[in-house]
Amino acid sequence: MKKMSKIMALSLILVLCIGFVQIPAHAESNVDIQPYMENIISGSCTLSIYSDGEASISAVADARDGKTIRGKIKLQRRTSYGWVTVKTFRGTGYGGELYMGEYYQLYRKGTYRLKFTLSCDGESYSYYTRNKYYH
Repeated sequence: MKKMSKIMALSLILVLCIGFVQIPAHAESNVDIQPYMENIISGSCTLSIYSDGEASISAVADARDGKTIRGKIKLQRRTSYGWVTVKTFRGTGYGGELYMGEYYQLYRKGTYRLKFTLSCDGESYSYYTRNKYYH
């Protein structure tokens, strides 16, 4: 009888301990989840920085046929305070397509990225490049 009560007590302690253990639950994915857009179909931007400091900037976007789509590219440099916009480029595409291409001479070494913001009929969405380094 004593053996049975000890087993029950240990079982109860074990159940209580398991109940207080926190098990993290999360999912990782390589898929970039984007909100549903009715007018903006897709967008992407590319930043290349050459050894002489020249930055090559390009962006493309698609919207629903016949729509006017506006794009704004911000070339940004990382500082200790966050991202600072160095130069802004704007473009407008008609018929659902937008293509932008620019060159810009960098004068400061550092970490750069692009922020490409699209707007079309009240919708807005931003895309970012990976960080690029100018040494």
